[in-house]
Amino acid sequence: MNPECRKKEKWWGQASLISEGIDPRDTPMKITDVKTHRLRYPLREKFANSHGWSTSRSAQVVEIATDDGAIGWGEGTGEVPRAAVENHIIGRNPFDHGAIWQALFDDGISPRAISGIDIALWDLMGKALYMPVH
Repeated sequence: MNPECRKKEKWWGQASLISEGIDPRDTPMKITDVKTHRLRYPLREKFANSHGWSTSRSAQVVEIATDDGAIGWGEGTGEVPRAAVENHIIGRNPFDHGAIWQALFDDGISPRAISGIDIALWDLMGKALYMPVH
């Protein structure tokens, strides 16, 4: 991907909020904790795909807490290492979602794992602004 495109995409979320007259810096909440809940359940009937046979389904549900008591939820398919959570997420404002995503990606974290974090951040932003997240 062209580096210039990445720079534009990185700030798209904040730019769209600002264009609607909402300044994300006016919401001073800080992320205080990130938990990952692993879900797994057996299937009644196994099935096959190009990767092999599946006998169970699994998901990672991400819970992000902020200092004002808000909780954001997201679902992904991988787990972000605790060191990356401490280095790039804890203490940040959820409205820094683009910078958080980029820092995790630049640290070698898979987009599959980042997705749960990203969805939880969008959930927090929606709750802070009393707006739905579609």
